[in-house]
Amino acid sequence: MRDFKEHAASPFLEKHVKEFDIPTVMLNLSKSSQKFIKYMLNRNLFSEEKMLIDIDDFLSVSGYKTKTSVFRILKELCQKDILARTKYRCIYWVNSGLIDKSLDK
Repeated sequence: MRDFKEHAASPFLEKHVKEFDIPTVMLNLSKSSQKFIKYMLNRNLFSEEKMLIDIDDFLSVSGYKTKTSVFRILKELCQKDILARTKYRCIYWVNSGLIDKSLDK
């Protein structure tokens, strides 16, 4: 994760952000990242521009044993421009193309 730049403001505001099609996104991710996205959707974590990731909660729900697994997943999601790092280890920017617009109504 050290390879990824930390952002004080959302990096997704700096460039044109297209709305993501969740099923298409899921097909292009590893199984573990798919499981993480499902976890995040179930917890409504895509409703805000920033999210706090409870690693211990994810580990207990997913069955993964180590935090290393979670950091591999987060690395993949950052590589795919789904998430971006902040200076805090468990807080990430969410690409606004993934934010659930139906929650604004």
